[in-house]
Amino acid sequence: MKIKWTKEALFNIQEIENYISQDNPTAAIELTDKLISIVESLL
Repeated sequence: MKIKWTKEALFNIQEIENYISQDNPTAAIELTDKLISIVESLL
C-alpha cells in the first residue's frame, strides 16, 4: 500500500512550514519531516 498525497495536503504542509519558519526555520523543517514520517508510518 502507498500513501497518495493530494496537492492540497502538500500545499497545507508547506504553508505550515512557511508559517513556523518565520520564527524558527529549524523547528519548521523538523515538524514537517515528523508529520510526513508519522503519516507514512500509518501503513
